[in-house]
Amino acid sequence: MGKLELPMPDMGKGLKAAAKDLETKIRAHVPVEFKKSVAVTAFKRGKATGLAIEYDDRAENHVYAAIEYPVGGGKGESVDPSR
Repeated sequence: MGKLELPMPDMGKGLKAAAKDLETKIRAHVPVEFKKSVAVTAFKRGKATGLAIEYDDRAENHVYAAIEYPVGGGKGESVDPSR
């Protein structure tokens, strides 16, 4: 099981809402067999806040692509990774 933690600055909406949004975006990019393995949760450690992303190791390249190049990103460089 892979795990990635993203530190997040204070945001306008709550961390739980941001986690749910990111989970939905990532699940839209990964192959069907890995969708249920993706889980995004919010965390707080002292003053640090962020999002923890857990996923099946075999879906790692899709998870990173979903974070770095979201479809419809608006800059013309967005990609949809091959499945």
